[in-house]
Amino acid sequence: MYSKNTHHDWIPLAPSVGTPSYIYVQVYRQLGASLFSSMASQRLACSAFLQIPRTHILLSLASFSLGRQDITTSTSPVTLITLCQASLALFNVFHEQRNALHLAIKELAKKGKSNNAGDDLPSTGIPSEPESEEDSASENDS
Repeated sequence: MYSKNTHHDWIPLAPSVGTPSYIYVQVYRQLGASLFSSMASQRLACSAFLQIPRTHILLSLASFSLGRQDITTSTSPVTLITLCQASLALFNVFHEQRNALHLAIKELAKKGKSNNAGDDLPSTGIPSEPESEEDSASENDS
């Protein structure tokens, strides 16, 4: 995490969600219903991390009880995460409603710009078209 209003120094712990300006998030790929792998790129056999603004965080599963298993392979270490029932249910709701969520964020950004408040809204970073079920399925197969 990097704190805002400073020299953008790394901070290991944030006392509140408003403290960091950017958060590094490790990307996990879904392997099964509740099983996720830290090997985000199967072709490259590596993990991936994203630096995102704190304003782009919609959901965090950090407060849930997640199972974690670290595995060492010949290419790189891999972490397997198993979601508990409550976190899996929440993840599924977000996943099932992702197109509606995408459209709602776009509408909110449009309304903000039409009210001359567009400069106050963070960029969504969302492509112009929501991801279809087929795109998601083919991405997971590769």
